[in-house]
Amino acid sequence: SRQKDEQLDLEEGMWLISLIVDPQVQREPLQRQLDQMARDVRARLGEEVDPARAEPQVVVDALVSVLKDKYKLAGALTNYDHPDNSSLDRVLQSKKGLPILLSHIAVAVADRLKVPVVGIPVPGRYMIKYDGSRAPEGHPRDDIIIDPFGDWQKLSAEEVDELVPGFNPESDLGPGARREIVIRMLRNLASDYEATGQPGKATEAVKLLQLF
Repeated sequence: SRQKDEQLDLEEGMWLISLIVDPQVQREPLQRQLDQMARDVRARLGEEVDPARAEPQVVVDALVSVLKDKYKLAGALTNYDHPDNSSLDRVLQSKKGLPILLSHIAVAVADRLKVPVVGIPVPGRYMIKYDGSRAPEGHPRDDIIIDPFGDWQKLSAEEVDELVPGFNPESDLGPGARREIVIRMLRNLASDYEATGQPGKATEAVKLLQLF
């Protein structure tokens, strides 16, 4: 099932991963929750504002305000290694997740609004950015980096550098390839199942890895 990277459906990937944690998870309710979050961001901006054309800082503030303040999504600081923190379904329920899950909830919501927010594969601390190279006409072309796991703070490249040892702005600020994103999620899950003594579940995660 190796599709071209840009055809890979990341939301489907997140749903398939959540099925390993709970085989009963349906895809539609997850999509509906993300749809609602996008509607809330649109409402926060004002119905007359087109998110795709709006000022980047304003859009980022609306996105963060909805995900952080309204939905209370935050980093799983306790039980970080719990498999639930890798499941889109469980993260939407518990409001706590790994950096990469929080990041891709934000990306999924932004995608619905045609807003160029992408995941960035910062080592050990996955983040997102508003991709300044795709900012609408007439607005600054600067990236806006956000650390969902770190209370949704906006960071400069210099601040990321201070926070993350081994950070390389050349490679670590480019949007991650979709396949690499799903692989990183699955590796997290496999290692969490190993750590919590569930080798059967770890094997399921590794099997799914082979599809990507």
